[in-house]
Amino acid sequence: MHYPNRSGGAGRADSSRESESGAPSEGKLPRRPPSLEENPDNASLSRSDERAGGAAGPTGEEPMIREARRGLPASLSNEDAAKLEQLRAAAVKRPNDVQALRELASAVSIAQHLVDWRAPLHEALAAEHGEICRGIVQLAPRDLGGRAGLARCLVNSGRFEEALPHADTAVELGPTNPDLLFLRARALRGAGRGEEAVRELKRAAALSEGENVPEGAIACYHLILKITPEDQDAKRAMVRLRRA
Repeated sequence: MHYPNRSGGAGRADSSRESESGAPSEGKLPRRPPSLEENPDNASLSRSDERAGGAAGPTGEEPMIREARRGLPASLSNEDAAKLEQLRAAAVKRPNDVQALRELASAVSIAQHLVDWRAPLHEALAAEHGEICRGIVQLAPRDLGGRAGLARCLVNSGRFEEALPHADTAVELGPTNPDLLFLRARALRGAGRGEEAVRELKRAAALSEGENVPEGAIACYHLILKITPEDQDAKRAMVRLRRA
């Protein structure tokens, strides 16, 4: 499905869902399986959706999360599929309505959490989500959810350099959001800018600790150690946080 922009064109996102580790990294398992009847405005950058496995904290698709997602179905329920179709129809009728696109983007993002990441539907939803977010950004360049969503889709498809301007704007709009800092760090790491990624991860870790979200800080330090395995400060922080 194409989502026209102001000029009547359509923004497309790469349909690939492979992360830099070779596994899909879009998924962030919510605390509970969400419903498409939930308020879509709460789904885009909420703590429960941004953080994986029921634990607060930014993360990529770690092995245990991928394993948990293996038990999910390969298709949506009839009710959820019907709700998604309603939102798609609304977006087609109002192609320049940013709010309609936001609601659809949130619903598609939730739908991704409801299906097994190995299912063809998951890949299709990932591509659709990227396309919708690109349309939002074309209509509203300062939209936080659109910028973050597009950056995440591009990072997950390995298009790190292309993702960086969108991640930069997202961080500019939400400078104290550790999830956005973590997203930008992933883009920097993929683009070969490891030192900058580490600095961003340390900022995200500090903010997560300040929010009393140790799992988020642990995820940040875990990625720091993937980039710089001998980082003693990160090792000590990991030990401290895991003992807490």
